Amino acid sequence: MLMHNKEVAQIYLSEKELRALERDAKKALRELVTPQGIYASPDEGWRGPYHSWFGRDSSITADLIFTAEKQKKIKSLSKKSYLALQSLTAWQGSQNNSETGEEKGKLPHEIRNMFGRVSKVQHAANSNFMPWFVDPSDGLLKNWDSADSTPLWVIAMARGRFATQRGFNSSTTGNLRLALEWCLNNLNRYGGLAGFLGADLQDGRIYSGLHNQGWKDSFQVYQNSDGSLAKHPIKDVLINAEMWSALKYGADIFKNHDPEFAEELSKNAALLKRRFNSPRDGFLFKDTSSGLPYFAQALDGNNQKLESVCADVGMCFWAYHKNACIIDERAMDRVVARLMQPDLFNPEAGIRNYSTFTSFKQGTGYHGSAYTYWPFVSALIVRGLDHFGYKDEAMAIASAMLRGISRFGSNIELFVETEDHMYKPWHHPKIGQQSSVNQAWTAAGVYYASRYLQDKI
Repeated sequence: MLMHNKEVAQIYLSEKELRALERDAKKALRELVTPQGIYASPDEGWRGPYHSWFGRDSSITADLIFTAEKQKKIKSLSKKSYLALQSLTAWQGSQNNSETGEEKGKLPHEIRNMFGRVSKVQHAANSNFMPWFVDPSDGLLKNWDSADSTPLWVIAMARGRFATQRGFNSSTTGNLRLALEWCLNNLNRYGGLAGFLGADLQDGRIYSGLHNQGWKDSFQVYQNSDGSLAKHPIKDVLINAEMWSALKYGADIFKNHDPEFAEELSKNAALLKRRFNSPRDGFLFKDTSSGLPYFAQALDGNNQKLESVCADVGMCFWAYHKNACIIDERAMDRVVARLMQPDLFNPEAGIRNYSTFTSFKQGTGYHGSAYTYWPFVSALIVRGLDHFGYKDEAMAIASAMLRGISRFGSNIELFVETEDHMYKPWHHPKIGQQSSVNQAWTAAGVYYASRYLQDKI
């Protein structure tokens, strides 16, 4: 534990305020979490532009719910979340289709049956360059452009099995194997690290898709120091942490009835962790602004480090397995120390997307800005730091994140800090898109963090 200053770890919200935040978050989740799927946001025009099912959002939301309800006798949201995760397998890739981007075993990025806003939403990501794939068999828009949805789903299913005390049937085990085989194929394709190639760069692609395929999927989010866009394929730091965790959980799942496959998963996880922590050909570098070691946001198509100091490294702690994560144990204290520096941690709002020393030459501020805050990011970091015993830091971030959220009266998707240190919802500078008022993974993060702090009072 790095922090021993009680002032730093102080909880700035009362028990009454925490209970109110928990109540509002749970109310939002009851609307969004269904056994058929977890909606990323409600259907409220631009107040909820993501009223569809996302593989990434669903898995993160479910995991935070599992943790929030860990000590509760009534786990209705956990059970619905687990069923929703199982429902995602209806759209797990069954073939390799270069035209649509579907890949065998890959979990979907997005499944949508409402199209009124999809054009503008995807325009904001600069990905509206071709028609979107609408499956004629069921009329659903389907997209598989998330490199992290598949490992995230494995992690959430493995943790959810224990949270809900439900075993895997043969069908689910088959889905897990397909997902893990996709993970291994992805590592092999990109030279031992998890990676992705933008849909607009893929041979044979005739349907539209996303250029960037991590959680920060804005077109301009991976930049070189001069502001130019990084060359693909991209190996993102958080996706690699999630990939390691999925392989480790997968090895546990298959160790008894398929030990050979389990051993292959374990071997690849060990190789991935070694490569990840290498200063020569992995992510580790010395941050000149602080003098502390940290991990790069990504490696570009030339395996050059994109050394923007970002919150994603803190989220790697969340992608744990048992008592380890992909970050080498010897580096953990120093990484946490870097994370808690004031250029990344704001006690009034939580963890910034990027250090204030990072300058973005392009973008809308949706993902790429030091003055942008996504509450679910802070929630995942809290969950990870608490798991590894950094209790004071976890309490400080949870308190800051909830302090930021409480300004808006809803489970807002993201918010931004102005030059005069005021906080307001994000707005796209050219189109009508704005922060979703209620977002599932925000609500799940608030549900978890408010319960976490109530236990500390």
